[in-house]
Amino acid sequence: MRTSPKPREPKSLAEWIIRADEADRRAIRASIGGRLQKVYSLVVEEPLPPKVADLVRRLDAAPSGNTPSHGSGGTNPDTDDELLQGIVETTPDCIQVVARDGSVIHMNLAGLKMIEAESITEVEGKSILVLIAPEDREVWQASHERVCTGAKLSWEFGLMGLRGTRRHMETHAAPIEMPDGTIAQLAITRDITERKQAETRQKALLDELHHRVKNNMQALGG
Repeated sequence: MRTSPKPREPKSLAEWIIRADEADRRAIRASIGGRLQKVYSLVVEEPLPPKVADLVRRLDAAPSGNTPSHGSGGTNPDTDDELLQGIVETTPDCIQVVARDGSVIHMNLAGLKMIEAESITEVEGKSILVLIAPEDREVWQASHERVCTGAKLSWEFGLMGLRGTRRHMETHAAPIEMPDGTIAQLAITRDITERKQAETRQKALLDELHHRVKNNMQALGG
């Protein structure tokens, strides 16, 4: 009895994104740009970032498996892979795949910049928990475990960069099946530090305003 060959390990984050959609066979026949859009819709329920829209349109104009190869009338699927990888690396969001044990499998350039890593080798295969603020690790681990059992979640947490910079992050995560059949986390994570700082300043101003109004009312009442 012949056995099925073991699935080839994806070589790039772009391939992982394509893998995330392999459960839907009809989507495989769609353009790669469409598949990436579907991943964004699955994970964060919103359109692709405007910064990558042009690259997505290029992919939509050249569906996977139908891209002309250079100097021939055949196909060149490698071109699609390169364009998709370009989109993954261009997006301002951190796109990462984290194994169930918490080890980093893949992370794009935006993510590496956020965690202050010069290359993927600094974090690949290592626990992502060392990058999570201590006070948020328990919640992050619990949420990660739920995602790896099939849930789709969003949550916020503190990030500690490898060089010491602290950021406030918002992540949107969904499960992804690995070649060995295990489930990992596919996440799109954003730096919301500026937004949180603005919210803190606004709250401080409102508190100050409330304090002054209260003092004025007490003075008038006295």
